[in-house]
Amino acid sequence: MQLEDAYYSCGKSTKEQCVHIIRELLGLQKPLIALWNVEGYQERRMEKWASLIDREINLLADVAELGKGTRHMMILDHAAINRMDCMKTMSKLHRTIYSKSISLPTYCRETKGSFLMRIADEALYRLFVGNSIIPKTKLQYEAREKNISRAMNCLKSMEQPIFSIFNILNYSNETMEEIAEMITEEEKLIVGLMKSDEKRFSGLK
Repeated sequence: MQLEDAYYSCGKSTKEQCVHIIRELLGLQKPLIALWNVEGYQERRMEKWASLIDREINLLADVAELGKGTRHMMILDHAAINRMDCMKTMSKLHRTIYSKSISLPTYCRETKGSFLMRIADEALYRLFVGNSIIPKTKLQYEAREKNISRAMNCLKSMEQPIFSIFNILNYSNETMEEIAEMITEEEKLIVGLMKSDEKRFSGLK
């Protein structure tokens, strides 16, 4: 059965079904950003994934008469990340948290480790989305600010589970300090970014 035909096979209207599936596909953006960062995917591989998802979203949008042809999925620009201190540090922190969490004993990895990785995913994603918005209006600036603020909140949320993990497993001070210093540095960089944004964009209408 062709994918388009399947949309007609249950009780909901075609448009409702298409909109639901589009939302599900757009929900892949965050886990893909996390995957690409941890695994260090090159642009060509990321572009292949993004293009396949975009093609399906545009097909669904066409079936539902929502319009088509828009680019939806974003990919990581490693060169741009390395040029921007707050993104570079967040990218490194995200990979470090995954590395440390995956190596935890099972009883800890499946609870606190998984929780910590989810927070790290959200922090990376929100900072990435926020930085992708170059505001030309007040609403765009507010969207950028909201995402960057959420990244900062995620950093603060990491502190308690990290302390618990290192306390339970009695890890060395050097290992704990490595992550704590990255979090502190990232918080400072984000504060600096938000102050800079306020000067640049707060006057937008």
